[in-house]
Amino acid sequence: SEKNLKFMNEQQVDFIIPLSANLNAVKKFDLHIFDTIHNHFYYHKRTINYVWAETDYLNKFNLYVYYDLDRRRELLNNYYQRNSINADDLSSKEIKEIDEDTKYFGVTFLVSSKQMGAEKVYKQYKKRWTIEEVFDTHKNTLMFDMNYETKSTSQFGWAFVEFISLLIYLRAESALNKKKETKNLTVHDAFMRFSSVVKCRIGNEWEIWNLDKKTRAQLEALSVDLSTS
Repeated sequence: SEKNLKFMNEQQVDFIIPLSANLNAVKKFDLHIFDTIHNHFYYHKRTINYVWAETDYLNKFNLYVYYDLDRRRELLNNYYQRNSINADDLSSKEIKEIDEDTKYFGVTFLVSSKQMGAEKVYKQYKKRWTIEEVFDTHKNTLMFDMNYETKSTSQFGWAFVEFISLLIYLRAESALNKKKETKNLTVHDAFMRFSSVVKCRIGNEWEIWNLDKKTRAQLEALSVDLSTS
């Protein structure tokens, strides 16, 4: 926000932060420039086009604008599916509204107090974003909140349990995302689906129950041993 930028500038703090789409520096930027600008680098096998510009926005900070076409296509696809949009049935008014809604899909605006290479700025920001995702998972997915233990030993124990739980979750999420059979599964969905699979002994033989074809393929993709011996 403008307030945060102003505060950090007054404190002479070096920073790289994203800009909200409703700020003046963003609204004034012409996205059509990416039709002719081909400066780019690669990030996670995706092509990231970029533009750097010095801006008069709060004491001439450095504005970096990035365009990720692959990310834009993903977001557009999700947008169309979520809103059940059929392109053949759209009025000119609806098309205009969709264009406005999706205008900044795949576009990232970063402002920095220092002039650096565009690729370095982008990757440093992405590192910070990973940290934010971890905190979001900790608070909103695993539902950990401030504990009210007063003894230091209890606090250490609570923090240890939280850390191990978060580590298990993130490793599970990483494993799911690496395989095409499971990349659309959330960790919660995977735990619920796989927890129904049981191994039972009937007489002298072991059998696996509640294992349909799709679940078997997912577990095998994750290198889970399904042998009954």
